[in-house]
Amino acid sequence: MKSKLFYALLLFIVSLNSVFAFEFAKAKATIKVVDENGLAVSNARIMGGFFNVKVASGGVDFQGITDTNGECSVSGQTHGEFSYGIEKDGYYRSHGRYQGWIARRGKIEWGKWQPWNPVVTQMIRKIVNPIPMYAKRLDIVIPVLDQFVGYDLMKGDWVSPYGSGGIPDFLFRIRKRYVNYKDYDSSLDIITSQMKDGVCEISKAAYMHSKYWFPREAPSDGYITNLLFSHSSTNYYIPKKDQAYLFRVRAVTNEVGEIVSALYGKTHGYFMFGVLEEKTGRILFTYYLNPSPNDRNMEFDPQRNLFKNLKSLEEVNVP
Repeated sequence: MKSKLFYALLLFIVSLNSVFAFEFAKAKATIKVVDENGLAVSNARIMGGFFNVKVASGGVDFQGITDTNGECSVSGQTHGEFSYGIEKDGYYRSHGRYQGWIARRGKIEWGKWQPWNPVVTQMIRKIVNPIPMYAKRLDIVIPVLDQFVGYDLMKGDWVSPYGSGGIPDFLFRIRKRYVNYKDYDSSLDIITSQMKDGVCEISKAAYMHSKYWFPREAPSDGYITNLLFSHSSTNYYIPKKDQAYLFRVRAVTNEVGEIVSALYGKTHGYFMFGVLEEKTGRILFTYYLNPSPNDRNMEFDPQRNLFKNLKSLEEVNVP
């Protein structure tokens, strides 16, 4: 009888321990840092935190340096996940979040998350050739409705008669029918002024954990000359989170239609617009323009913005 009572009590304690261990189970993992070619990166700085009830925000509770194999082991107590950041001189910062114990239905055995010490691989990208660009966060009201209005990316202003710009790199048109915020519809048209100009949609999915997630060069083809976005009180436009664009403007062609000169650039996200608070509409996006003809390099140096005296909300601090 005593033996049965002992085992029942032991089973109860183990079960109770498993419940509480879900928040406080020990965990160990190895973070392996590699470059874009899959080669190990040594001497990279690792810092991060295990998520648990004590450190709800995932504060910094581990730090380390990768070894010659690009690896750094970390350990702590967690409810099943941790986040981390990676830094090294000459590389763009990267970050990640491991949720494998939860997502893969990991289990706790004797107070430890299983699998014990999984390898988590994270890529960081080299800083190769950052260059000066015209970079600006744009949040402006379109001057008129139902008409295309040109915007000069290099001047950072509307073209005449609405501003000091001279070359209409992009032309924007907002149309809307507005009764109130419960009854409206609207659209934004974006076109380029030259036949060989255009935009090319890209995704940051491949490098989304890196501070620099663009391709290093804009493509030589694949551009389209117009975009159309629309939203209404019943069908609001929701862009993809990883959506962005590369673009080509000011293209000059020879007698057979081949491009002999053009400027290339990018947007750091999608084109946003709104019509509820303005008589016309508001356009919001961040753009970068490489000023060197035929140079498709998209790696921006935030310390060398060619725009001077920008307002604080117009400044661009990411590459």
